[in-house]
Amino acid sequence: MWRPSEAHALGQIVKEKEYRQVITEIELGVDFGHIQLSPNQLSNEFDSIEAKRTHTQMQIALIEIGNALGFRTWIAKNDRSIEVGESKLGSLFGVVQSLEEIPILYKPEIRDSASLVDCIWFADNGDRIPAIIEIEHSTGVTSGLTRMKKLKDTFPSISATFAVVAPNELRNKVITEANQKVFRDLRARYMPYSTIRELYGLMQRYSFSGLVDHSFINAFMERVVEE
Repeated sequence: MWRPSEAHALGQIVKEKEYRQVITEIELGVDFGHIQLSPNQLSNEFDSIEAKRTHTQMQIALIEIGNALGFRTWIAKNDRSIEVGESKLGSLFGVVQSLEEIPILYKPEIRDSASLVDCIWFADNGDRIPAIIEIEHSTGVTSGLTRMKKLKDTFPSISATFAVVAPNELRNKVITEANQKVFRDLRARYMPYSTIRELYGLMQRYSFSGLVDHSFINAFMERVVEE
């Protein structure tokens, strides 16, 4: 902490300084809107409404971050009907309505594999894929890796960054699973929930449109697969 009015000698350890201001996500402008969920919208991957709500919050944040970076975002087809405020997740601004409008996904089997992926960013009118992202909650963290692996196997020439978004406490589990032989060729990267929330707050507060390109987001994706 920089305290010019209370300077001390270099290397000297001083007593703790009380800080009365509270730092919260609200200060970053994080507002995911009113998400309405029902038990029939849960799957085997979610053990509670709250877990599914957090998953949806991450998708909303990724849509907004994508918009700021000039990307269009695909949201998994089984999540698109979730109500967010007076709209639906699949109808939010910047969300791709049909994978058939994406030129790079030129085969039906590729579109089928992509349809259940939590989030895919498209750029350059659908001719480029900056990132393919799965959001994980459980300690297994393999369901998302499996979906991304299926897409890569269906589309071997695909050029994209594969990333796993997961709670901070699951980082070590993500590293372990991403380094398994079956998933290693994904070269998956890791983004913690905290990073997504921070980026989302920044995107809500400031206009990044046209100021940064897709390489900006790579700085927030940790390389976790051994080369």
